[in-house]
Amino acid sequence: MLQSVKSLLNNGFSMKDLGEATYILGINIYRDRSKRLIGLSQDTYIDKVLKRFNMEQSKRGFLPMSHGMRFSDKQCPLLDEER
Repeated sequence: MLQSVKSLLNNGFSMKDLGEATYILGINIYRDRSKRLIGLSQDTYIDKVLKRFNMEQSKRGFLPMSHGMRFSDKQCPLLDEER
């Protein structure tokens, strides 16, 4: 199925397969397959913005989402209308 999607996209767009995504649009994607975990981090982007505005020494603040939050399949949309 993955190969057919790649072929379909390749027919419409100029592209090449670079393998599994690890970094896209300023977001670092990290996985721990043994624990079935996936995480996203914008550390690099945040550091770049802080440097651009000469704020590298600013205090770190709280995140709007708690660290270590766990999501489950029950939180996924079930109905077509929800998707």
